[in-house]
Formats: sequence, C-alpha cells, structure tokens
Amino acid sequence: MTDTHPDDHKITRDLDWNINDLSSLKNKVVIVTGANSLASIGGNIAHQLALRGAKVYIGARNLSKAKAGIKDILALSPSLEPSNLRPFVAAIDDYAAVKAAAERFQQEESRLDILVNNAGIFPLSSEFDQFGINKVMATNHLGPFLLTKMLLPLLEKTAKENATNDVRIVNVSSTAIFTVPERHSFAALSAWNDSFGGDSNPLQFLHRYSYSKIANVLFTRELKRRFDEKLIPVMVTAVHPGVVATPGSEKVLGTDDEDYKKAITAYEGALTAVWAAAHPEVRASERDYDGMFLVPYGALGKVPNLAANMAEAKALWSISENLLTDVVRV
Repeated sequence: MTDTHPDDHKITRDLDWNINDLSSLKNKVVIVTGANSLASIGGNIAHQLALRGAKVYIGARNLSKAKAGIKDILALSPSLEPSNLRPFVAAIDDYAAVKAAAERFQQEESRLDILVNNAGIFPLSSEFDQFGINKVMATNHLGPFLLTKMLLPLLEKTAKENATNDVRIVNVSSTAIFTVPERHSFAALSAWNDSFGGDSNPLQFLHRYSYSKIANVLFTRELKRRFDEKLIPVMVTAVHPGVVATPGSEKVLGTDDEDYKKAITAYEGALTAVWAAAHPEVRASERDYDGMFLVPYGALGKVPNLAANMAEAKALWSISENLLTDVVRV
C-alpha cells in the first residue's frame, strides 16, 4: 500500500513573509550544498542567505563550478562582499572528498550556524558506486549523512557557546515521499538497493528517488532526537521546495508534463529552505517546527507512516554508520 496525500504538490501557505523578515545573518557562517547555479534551488538558497549578511560556502562538485556559482551571485548582487562567498568543494557521493572538505572547513572556520543539505540527484538509470551502494541513496542520503556527522562537533560548539546563537540544519526532501510502498525498510543495504520492480515498473526511478527522500525525513527525525537527548539547541528540519522549474526537473519531467507546466521558479523553490534556515518564527515556535517536514512556504507538511517510524529512523542511522565504518572505511 502507498500513502497518498491530496495536497502533495499544492502551496499550502501563502508567501505571507519576505526576505527582509529573516533574521540578520551578519557574522554567521553557512554551508549550502549543490549551490553552484542560480538556475538551481541551492544557488538561490545561498544567494538569499548571503543577502542577509552571512558568510556562505557554495557547495559544488569541483572548484570551477563553485567559482562559477560565486561569480553569478556577485553579478546579480554586486554589493555583496566577495570574501563572504567561499567555495566548498566536494562531490557529495565521494565520501573521501566529503570527509576532506569537512575537515578543511573546520580548520578554516571556528563556527557553523546553518547547514543546508541540498545536493541531490534523480537519475533515470540504476547505478551503484564502487562500494555497491545505490547511487541515489549514496548521493541523496549517505553523503549528506557523512557531511553532517563530520560537522556535528562544530555545529554543537556554535550552539552551546552563546545562548543567542541560532544553529539550524535544513535537509531538502520532497513530497515524493508519498509514492513509496509502506512495506519498505531502511535496515539493510539490500533494502537500499531495491530495484522496485526493475524494468517491469515504469515508476522504478521515481520510487528509488522517493525512497531516498524518505531517508532525508528519517535522518531529520533521528538527528532531532539525538540533539534533544544531549540538550543541544540545534534545530533540524526537512523541507519540500515545491515542484520547481530547474534544468534537472525539466530533464526528468519534460516541458510537456502538467506538473512542470505549473512549476514554481528556482527562486521560489528556495524560499521554504530559506525560511527554515533563517526565519525567526521557526525558532520562536521551535516546538512546532523542530524535526518536522515543511512545505511551501513555511507550512507543516504531512508525511507517510514510513517517514514517521522512529524505529526505521534509528535503523537508518545505524546502517549508515556501519556502511561508512565497515564498507566505505572513512
């Protein structure tokens, strides 16, 4: 059985706030992965947070892409201080590169206020990395899991050193989570590598992607539980950006697709993550938003039963750690 939700693709909260409502991010440090283009959601997230005064690290697979993203942001907003836009270079599915980038960052910076795990893929083929891990899960979950785990000491230090520090993690997910059959689990690599019926299922690639997006929600929930257990005031949310017109969605959906025709812009698609990362309402109503799934433009979203299963969240965390330690060996 698959959970369905009638409002999967609808905007459930009007844009009743604007960028000027966001908290000042002066002297704050931010990382946004997958942020190398203003045609993308990540590039627009980075741009808007930079406009609020943050030093923003632009995540990209290589230095040339990161520099191109920085150049585009500065061309659009020449008043920004160039030194406040820095490259963060790591292909998120290259675990050694992710580890090295996180270590390098912690040598350069003494704080981290906001981490936006935005990088992700929706491939139209079934591929596995050198460790035998499905590339969708490797890129959309395990890489961001490793990055976050590597940066946790700095995030926690920043949150604890001053009561006014407002540290947040935003994981970009999707309402595609409603398409995964409930029978699925996250407790074994064989489940991660499920073919979802293979060629006999015309939706196999959507289901693989959707499975990885449920992982984002489960990761968010388990991360919140662990912060609560340690009494560390880091907020963590998962967000659905909306159906967004980007080069990636155009490739997957095609311009004739009805959802694509109604898609919002990359700027609009960035707004829910920006709101989760920097709007004061999120911290003021922490009990309502912490650990939750948010939809445009700052509303609480529903999740299927699988995405709310804390036993699955703990199992996902455990196998992720085991894979990184015993298989990937980072």
